[in-house]
Amino acid sequence: MPERIVIIGANGRLGRAILGFCEGRFEVLPLISADLNLTWPEELIRTVLEPEDFDLLLTTAAFNDVDKCEGNPVADQINGAAPGILAKICAEKNARMIHFSTNYVFDGSKAEPYTEDDPVCPISDYGRSKLLGEQEVLGVSEDNLVIRLSWLFGPGDEKNEATPDWAIRQAVKSDAVCIVEDCWASPGYTLDVAEAVIGLFEKPDVKGILHLANEGTCSWKEFGQHSINCADELGIPVKSKTVGGTTLESIFGHSGRAPRPVHGSLSNARYEALTGNRLRNWEDAVRHYVKHTVAARYLDS
Repeated sequence: MPERIVIIGANGRLGRAILGFCEGRFEVLPLISADLNLTWPEELIRTVLEPEDFDLLLTTAAFNDVDKCEGNPVADQINGAAPGILAKICAEKNARMIHFSTNYVFDGSKAEPYTEDDPVCPISDYGRSKLLGEQEVLGVSEDNLVIRLSWLFGPGDEKNEATPDWAIRQAVKSDAVCIVEDCWASPGYTLDVAEAVIGLFEKPDVKGILHLANEGTCSWKEFGQHSINCADELGIPVKSKTVGGTTLESIFGHSGRAPRPVHGSLSNARYEALTGNRLRNWEDAVRHYVKHTVAARYLDS
């Protein structure tokens, strides 16, 4: 097990979840962008990390605004080059690195869940920048671990709403809610993902690329509809109980919007084979999140 852990992006949705599981169990150095910014040059990043002793580093920070990544060289720096710099520093310290990537490295043409062995072919600059990060991290050391995620949701980042938060907010204030129905993926609940990641700390032989998501596949519309259903069951005053459908083309098929993969579900088969575990199904994960986090915003305690 690691003795000292560095978490980069510790104030983000996933970073907070991992930090919550680590505190009290490991010695942790949580870093936010003010402490270490992935846009910084290598020399400045080194001034932060080189004096520190650690044997595991996790990079949860990223440039995740898919549309703003289009044509933006900063995306390649944050998502691509910077993880490579971190990997080099880890190698010099003989430390393991766990880096987080995305299903956007695929083109979305495969209707079945993607496995780690499927060919990558990103269709957006965000996806291309994240693929570059994967290549940089594993190019430094094949012992590093890259974990691909999709449709991440969970507590801790209300300014950057995930689908359940957005759908419920829209349903509370509006008489009609429309969500894309011709796009599918595997939601990932940060609390479930974080717990699974902690379990991998004691498995240094798990390396390369690993897919991690809650069990099952859904459309964006189904994701939102189930979130609203859970809110309604809890007594949250929703005006719109039934979600209408729209298309990827109508929402993202115009200037300034990046293309999204139509199919982006991730297979957990390798994770299950390596650990004997599986994450709960996405419906139960959403229900837990709405009950324990979202409901408090709308219901009197």
